Amino acid sequence: MRSPWGFLGLAQELLSGVQEVEDMTLSIAQNPHPLFPPDLLTGFIPNGKLWWVVRTRPREEKALAWFLFKSQIGYYLPMVKRRQPSERQKRFSLIPLYPGYLFMMADIEGRYQAIRSDKILEVMEVKDQWRLLEELRNIQLAICSNQMIYPTKEYEPGEEVVIGRGPLKGVKGVIVRKENSTRLILRITSADLVCYVKIPEDMLDQIPT
Repeated sequence: MRSPWGFLGLAQELLSGVQEVEDMTLSIAQNPHPLFPPDLLTGFIPNGKLWWVVRTRPREEKALAWFLFKSQIGYYLPMVKRRQPSERQKRFSLIPLYPGYLFMMADIEGRYQAIRSDKILEVMEVKDQWRLLEELRNIQLAICSNQMIYPTKEYEPGEEVVIGRGPLKGVKGVIVRKENSTRLILRITSADLVCYVKIPEDMLDQIPT
């Protein structure tokens, strides 16, 4: 298992995973990069900057990401690949995992600049910065694994585990067994956002107490 805050070699892994998702769906000219800068989730919070949970106006997540990119303000917009209906060919698009939400890394000036974009409903403070970073990193690792990720409104308590093998190796979450399946629950605590991945039992390792 990776060290919670080390992750010195994670930047390239995250970037390559994001690029792989882009190559299989839409070009960067049509979608903003999900993660800017690419090493944003590698375990470092610059002095004077903080993570913020941003609630966007409806369907403005990508527009806000473009604005932040052009303004050189750090952000993470988790996006997943979904197939679009088409009779002639396979067509895919990238859609926000959590509609209406984006995670921003900025100082106070950057926060005000983002608000002036007129694409934001609310900017929420995050009390536990390191916990949010770890939770976002778990989400991104899950996305990079190319497993199907399902958003859900329900959070159910369960057994804490870390994935010990396979494409999700190193991802930490909560296991819930439901509807004849084993689900790895991933949660953004500060925003009460939840998603899950269906996994086989043999991928699990219990977290040491």
